[in-house]
Amino acid sequence: MKKAKLNFSVDCGVLVTFVLSAISGIVFLAPLEWMDLESSAGPAFLGVSLSFWNNLHTYASLAMMGGVALHLILHWTWMVAMAKTMTKTITERRIENLRLRKPQAEVGNDNG
Repeated sequence: MKKAKLNFSVDCGVLVTFVLSAISGIVFLAPLEWMDLESSAGPAFLGVSLSFWNNLHTYASLAMMGGVALHLILHWTWMVAMAKTMTKTITERRIENLRLRKPQAEVGNDNG
């Protein structure tokens, strides 16, 4: 599999697991009035047991964490290169700014 297709697949997996984790997490923020607490199978939301929502949330979140870790591994060399470039650029700017400044001893020392 080419690297671009692998990156796309990993990112799609992270997206799907994020959506599942977010939706299942929002279920637990729903007011109790929206829950079916009288169900014979236990508390439910939208006809699905809260136990299922809890398991979905847990496993989707774990899968998302794995996908994010894989994403970081696949992009590690790029991240290191960008960090070096950014650090170098910032350092070069600071050095250039120091060169452009006049020393404090010369400022206001106009003897004629």
